[in-house]
Amino acid sequence: MTARAGDHVTSGPEVTVIVVSYNHASFVTETLDSIRAQTYAPSRVIVVDDASTDSSAEVIAEWVARNGGADIDLVMRAENQGLCRNLNDALATVDTSLYAYVSADDRMLPHRLELQVDRWVAGGGTAAAVYSDAHVIDEDGASTGEDWSQIQEWSQIGALEGRDLFDDLLKFNWIPAVSVLLNTEAVRAVGCYDDALFYEDHDLWLRLSRYGEILCVREPLVEFRGLTSSLGSTHFHRDDARYQAASLHILLKNYGYSAAGDEHLREVMPVLAIRLWSAGVAPDLVGRALALTARGRSTPGLTVRRLLLRAGVKREPALLRAARDRLRA
Repeated sequence: MTARAGDHVTSGPEVTVIVVSYNHASFVTETLDSIRAQTYAPSRVIVVDDASTDSSAEVIAEWVARNGGADIDLVMRAENQGLCRNLNDALATVDTSLYAYVSADDRMLPHRLELQVDRWVAGGGTAAAVYSDAHVIDEDGASTGEDWSQIQEWSQIGALEGRDLFDDLLKFNWIPAVSVLLNTEAVRAVGCYDDALFYEDHDLWLRLSRYGEILCVREPLVEFRGLTSSLGSTHFHRDDARYQAASLHILLKNYGYSAAGDEHLREVMPVLAIRLWSAGVAPDLVGRALALTARGRSTPGLTVRRLLLRAGVKREPALLRAARDRLRA
């Protein structure tokens, strides 16, 4: 492979870049330009528009007409499929050993792929993934003055890379999704993306951390755009039932792989379960979580009182009695 920019020739494993766009007409050309400017040129770019309701499809088609070639595949959805299904469909066609996914509102810095491929090769060429830090930019593309590592307090995390990240990742997902270069074989080996989820990253990082090594390049190699309309802004918070249900689903999938991890999950899953139960959401997940975490508890009533307080649920007698009965079942 020959680099398209920079002052040297780069050779190594081929890389595919997957771009998924939904209503990103204002940003997608910046994303595509940042891919075209890579010093380590991807051998293929797959651009998916997930039935945008703005002019994204037209903007993407115009960019491809001006800049595209045999290395760009354009997929225009007639109906919205969701992020994970789109990623799985794109991944099914990837024939390179490595790939990266970038949202159509974010940007890649010019040396992103080059430095991550170098890190992957230097690590033996077997790691499941390589991620990096990220600059945070605002809706207009200007720096906010913060990096992802500052916001997520990387300095407080014991280890940022290796084969033993599973327990730490159960507690906290510090990896910026836009920054990750992925081993195609590893992702397929752990089952690809979970179509039942509306976001892709935490679930996949947990499964990959059990499969192989995850490496880190500590300098920012991407720019993450903070939008008020993004999934992170609209859904990733305590009061959003859809996000809480997805979080509980992910935690349940990862129960039973680590003694320390299971101890942590027995503490946090009931809190999520009771929040969902009080909202009348995901009763199947609620039942599974409470059944798992009730095992071995000798004082279910006291446990429920503590959990209700932690979950921020009003301690009404009827709810308390029902929770105690469920834990005793």
